[in-house]
Amino acid sequence: MRRRVVITGIGPVAPIGIGREAFWSAVLAGKRGAAEADFDTSGLPCRRLCPVTDPDYKAFIPAGRLRRMDRFSRLMYVAARLAVEDAGLTLSPDHADRAGMVYSTMLGPIKATVSHLEVLLGQGPDQISSANFANTVTNAALAHISIDFNLKGVSTALVNSNAVGYAADLIAHGKADVVLAGFCDEVEQNIYRSYALLGLLARAAGDRPEDCFPFSPQSSGPLLGEGAVVLALEALEHAAARGRQPVAEVLSWAGAHDPEQTFYITRKDPAGRALAGCLRRALAAAGVDPGQVGFVSGYAPGAPAADSSEAAALAGAGLGVGSGATVAPLKRLIGETMGAAEGFAAAEAALVLRYGQRPGYVDYPTNPDLPIRLATGGPAAGEVRYALANAAKLGGNTQAVLLARCG
Repeated sequence: MRRRVVITGIGPVAPIGIGREAFWSAVLAGKRGAAEADFDTSGLPCRRLCPVTDPDYKAFIPAGRLRRMDRFSRLMYVAARLAVEDAGLTLSPDHADRAGMVYSTMLGPIKATVSHLEVLLGQGPDQISSANFANTVTNAALAHISIDFNLKGVSTALVNSNAVGYAADLIAHGKADVVLAGFCDEVEQNIYRSYALLGLLARAAGDRPEDCFPFSPQSSGPLLGEGAVVLALEALEHAAARGRQPVAEVLSWAGAHDPEQTFYITRKDPAGRALAGCLRRALAAAGVDPGQVGFVSGYAPGAPAADSSEAAALAGAGLGVGSGATVAPLKRLIGETMGAAEGFAAAEAALVLRYGQRPGYVDYPTNPDLPIRLATGGPAAGEVRYALANAAKLGGNTQAVLLARCG
């Protein structure tokens, strides 16, 4: 029998805020995370991004552990700490084999990797740091977190995939009771330059600096962003046994490969067939009618082809203007956070369900012929029963996660 799975804690380390309350307050306020890059952008058409202001790591990570960690692992560790504290979880060694972690990333510990390769190729293998080499491994953060948090069950690092769906399936089929579902990516200046020179980032227009305008005639691309977010997932009966009120329930998810997005966000299937199929399958698996969905955290990055493809997919799946769904393009606030994007989308959707408020941060001119209803006019109170979180990644990975209100 398939077990019900709930989200009990959320730990965002985002360009707009660190921690559940700071993140949610920023979303409702429409706070932007954009800033000038702190590295050389000369010769590039874009100079801005959405960076994370590093927290006081010493407040979250033991000193001995902190010294051995790169920035990627630190970001993920802080997000995990925040999620566990938000969930009120005590992960006992007695049940450690029933608790684990799954996280997804696109680039992994890219700064540590670049630093390691610069020494290796520039000075030779005799000069490399064994500590830095250990940090280049994609699942290094899993090791740090699993040791300190008593996670001796599943330990899996995914590439540009759906950690929430994967974690939920593990719990639903009895392979774990608690799984931390994490997402993380960081901006590295060479990656930034690559995005910019390939024409994948926003460009300035006249006196207006480059910016992200999803679903708008002003769209020219996203701002690159970064961050980490962890969602604590549990079996419903496990949360109930410790008296914990869930944030939201994970009902279903679906994934697909979009061959039109294998390399460039500037090339997309105009009909959005891959995402539309994900949406239909996720809804059908849970027996939810599209008309029952009240909120969608969209993936639109502010690139015209990608934005219109998502709009077409939503409308094709019954989530268009005539439905009750409000669509919020979170990348307007936090940028294109790469492998972390769908984690932040799931966090936003879960918090909409928990607090009964829809954000309304679309405060710029939008395309008049859009077949969907955008989140405009500021926050709006109103109970939402079901919410979706969409994702589409470079490489073609496309997913949709369906969440439900608890209580």
